[in-house]
Amino acid sequence: MPIERNFVKYWQSLGKDLEATKDRVRNLIGDSHWLTEGTYKEIILRNTIEHHLPENLKICTGFVCSGECISTQIDLLIIDKSAFTLFKEGNFVIVTPSAVRAIIEVKTTLDSPSDIQKTLTKLAENSTLSQDRLAPGPFWAGLFVFESKVDRQKELLRALKRTKSVHCVSYGLNTFIRFWDNHPNVGEPCWISYRLSNLAAGYFIGNIIAKLTPNMDIEDGSVIFPIEDTKETKREFYIKARECQASVKRFRN
Repeated sequence: MPIERNFVKYWQSLGKDLEATKDRVRNLIGDSHWLTEGTYKEIILRNTIEHHLPENLKICTGFVCSGECISTQIDLLIIDKSAFTLFKEGNFVIVTPSAVRAIIEVKTTLDSPSDIQKTLTKLAENSTLSQDRLAPGPFWAGLFVFESKVDRQKELLRALKRTKSVHCVSYGLNTFIRFWDNHPNVGEPCWISYRLSNLAAGYFIGNIIAKLTPNMDIEDGSVIFPIEDTKETKREFYIKARECQASVKRFRN
């Protein structure tokens, strides 16, 4: 009997594999070496993303240097292999903005509103610096949080509006947030949160692929974003980007 293809289960398994690998490391070292555990989370996410990137891109860690300004260390940095590097040693690089295609901040947990704001502010500052370039090509910035002890969709949306410059958030296994230039149900730029069962990581990585891969077609999109009737059936909250006093609102499906 032939095995039926199932792209939803494929992307769900990707998120579960990240979770399982993280737990294996924790079971071995406990919580007494949290810096080591944090570094390993970056490595396993980096390896997972790398498997799906176009061949012209490289994922590493390092700094972005622009004139007299330099970023804080960026957990995951996706660069164009054809661009020059100021410094390179293994997976550590120092580059100018012209080389940068994406930046990702990685966290184990992010539960308090103050930590959410602090983390997104740092990411937004690095994003602004990384986009300070004349070179053509897309740019993308995202936050990946492995664990979610409580629902923080509203806090994340408020912080995203205040900081701007961040395209996507994966928060635990199920919460995914994306920026839209002009969502048809909102009618203007906004961030929208979605409840995707075990698919937050998959959609996060899918958005990186879609942004950084040229000449993608409709069939490619249906493989990367496989939810029947699209993820728009799973949306929960949104916040408008342009309104100064915009508040978080729930979709009325």
